[in-house]
Amino acid sequence: TWKDVMNNDITWQQLLNHLNKNLLKFHLNLTLNTLPTQDNLRRWGTEVLGELCNHTENLKHILCGCSYSLN
Repeated sequence: TWKDVMNNDITWQQLLNHLNKNLLKFHLNLTLNTLPTQDNLRRWGTEVLGELCNHTENLKHILCGCSYSLN
């Protein structure tokens, strides 16, 4: 019922205080596309290591079908 939903409502403050800090950091960086993927490292002027597969490494590719990540 709606009373059960209201009683179990979690505020943002409660959610953020109980999340693992590393998981929260990863999720925020994932959402903002600021993870150190090779396309971001190139954009930031940082040295990039060799390619893991034959495609340009960007966030979409890694999360949605990189053969290296799937293995």
